[in-house]
Amino acid sequence: MKSVLVIILLLISVSNAFALSKEKAKEFLSFPGNPDKICSLHFYKSFKDTELEKLAVLLFVDSCFEKGEFEKITRIKEVPENVFAAIEKAIAYQKTGKEEEAKKIFKSVFSKTNRLDEWILTLNAGRTDYLFTPKILRKKVWTALKERDFEIAEIYLKYLEGDEFYHLLKGIFFMKQRKNNLAKKEFEVSLQPERFFYLTYLSKSPVEKFYYFKKAINSDISPGLKRRISVYVLDKFLYSEQGFFRKALNVVKKFDEKLFREYRIKYYVLNGDISRALKELSTLRGEKYRAWEVALSRKFFGKQKKFKYTRSDFYSLLLNPKGIELFPSSPPDKKDIADEGIRYLYEENRCDIIDFISRKTPSVALAHYFCGDYRRAIKEAHSYRKKLKKYPYLLYVLYPKHPVFRDDVISLSLARQESLFDQFALSRSGAMGLMQIMPFTGEYIAKKLKVEDFKVDYLFDAEINYRFGSFYIQELMDQFELFPLAAASYNAGPTRIKRALKKFGTVKTPYDLIIFTDFYIPFEETRGYVKKVLTNYFFYNYLYGTGEKWNVFSRDSKMKVTRKTQSRLTDG
Repeated sequence: MKSVLVIILLLISVSNAFALSKEKAKEFLSFPGNPDKICSLHFYKSFKDTELEKLAVLLFVDSCFEKGEFEKITRIKEVPENVFAAIEKAIAYQKTGKEEEAKKIFKSVFSKTNRLDEWILTLNAGRTDYLFTPKILRKKVWTALKERDFEIAEIYLKYLEGDEFYHLLKGIFFMKQRKNNLAKKEFEVSLQPERFFYLTYLSKSPVEKFYYFKKAINSDISPGLKRRISVYVLDKFLYSEQGFFRKALNVVKKFDEKLFREYRIKYYVLNGDISRALKELSTLRGEKYRAWEVALSRKFFGKQKKFKYTRSDFYSLLLNPKGIELFPSSPPDKKDIADEGIRYLYEENRCDIIDFISRKTPSVALAHYFCGDYRRAIKEAHSYRKKLKKYPYLLYVLYPKHPVFRDDVISLSLARQESLFDQFALSRSGAMGLMQIMPFTGEYIAKKLKVEDFKVDYLFDAEINYRFGSFYIQELMDQFELFPLAAASYNAGPTRIKRALKKFGTVKTPYDLIIFTDFYIPFEETRGYVKKVLTNYFFYNYLYGTGEKWNVFSRDSKMKVTRKTQSRLTDG
């Protein structure tokens, strides 16, 4: 009993230690912006174990660096998360003769980012061997490839020639530039098991694709990669090469029984054997499988089976919308920021300080929401999604109304899924901005809207990105009428969705939409995309739109962009 009490007291003390009081917030703002006051251990210690600790460390290091008081910097244990301040601390170690401590920081920063390479290499002139280890160079190539900085990636790849991962990374380097033939040659000479994962994607003939798929499954790549490549191959063969599909299914059976059974059900449905599909479904547990059973029974046999799942997701929205529990909620107020210190900072218009607060609490999420940092706010509020009864205002944080979108709930629903409202988002495939528009799509829309002198970088402008994205989704709505189908086309391209609809027929009911989405869309990414966007659309309507009339199959659900919005699209 005593041990339990001690644990509870410790938890309370930790929670309180990181709370920011109004007095502490005022004290922080009272420090003038000059190094003399901030470069003091008193300043550093005053905010240790508070929400402002990270910022205090950064300011302390930066101010002492400016004053040249390097010894003070070395007296604190923390290394600032800010990479510039971290380098300043490394320099402080150098200045005070602590070369090994400096090297640790240089090495850490050098392996995490490519932005400060010139600075770090200059500071280590003549003694950079410890930075150019294969392990660090691999990280730097990965970082460059993620950021699509192919020039930097190529520079560091040259240093890796002869390394065991060289050909694998060179293959990915070419693959990301869509130079698939060159990529394939690199993967073929690589000795890393992950090569089979990529070779499966790049192989054109079903025979070769199946060959590399078996190699990948029998290799020691991670279970996550095995599942990814299995879903890709099963989707690929199910809709085009069913002979190879059956072979691939038998390979999957050996390591993932659930995935095997799920795709066997899909095979039955696509081949019209609904009875066998339902028999298989009756032995599986899970809300998705119950939804499939209800949809298939109603569609093909007219049976009215109940669906009791009440979670606010794709299946409940279509099969049991009245059963979804929604807590009354009004737009959040600054008074809802329970942490008085954070509330005080917001009232003083210090979003620049709030930006450095990263603890996941309702107060922090709400503060970031009010400051317009919707991406962080959504991620922080997500931890409390199951506690909306206690924090109902967080629903607005989870589904924020970015001002550039006005009342366009369609585009809001897409943008939340595409970028979490990150204006400068850049995807692995090169999609850009709030609504993740591909450069070639941007050029197409620019011609349609008669935008002169269009440059791809314009897509990082919030207004232009919204204008282009809204125009494009409206075009798709004109073609497909139902928002989920238009959303699928936005993600996978209209040609692919038209091809899938040709096989399925017309989507007229919620049951049709479930069957079409899960059985006829041949891409896992697009299936997930449709489900998430429809959920977004429900909540955006609930909070800002037509409320109960959100249903995509209702008469007034054509969901056209309003005339007012249309005029903005064409007038620019």
